Amino acid sequence: MKNLLLINTLLLVSCTQNEPHTLSGLWQDSPNPDFSNCYVSFQVKGEKVAMTHFFHYQGKPFFEIGEGTFKNGVLKYNVNVLQTIDDWATSGYHQLTLSPNGQKLEGFYISSNGQRGALTFYRR
Repeated sequence: MKNLLLINTLLLVSCTQNEPHTLSGLWQDSPNPDFSNCYVSFQVKGEKVAMTHFFHYQGKPFFEIGEGTFKNGVLKYNVNVLQTIDDWATSGYHQLTLSPNGQKLEGFYISSNGQRGALTFYRR
């Protein structure tokens, strides 16, 4: 009887803890004719986030890394570009919001040279 009570208690506790969706893992950009092999990986520890992002633009590789925070479903991080394309910026800022089902990140980027645009990533 004690074992049954212990199992039920543990089951109840595990079912009532609603863990927020995690970002950790591999995500994919929305490819288009100019962009291919678009992947981003996030690693979350507490509220701290590290990311790596890789894609090809018209066949040219682009690679950036970043660090920031994930709090209340909003991801904010600064990026440094390690492999840039032509005259593209070498740093920037991204802000993304996690969808309620945890499958999509949507937001924007601002590059150090003033470029702005939309960003969307889908969970792989």
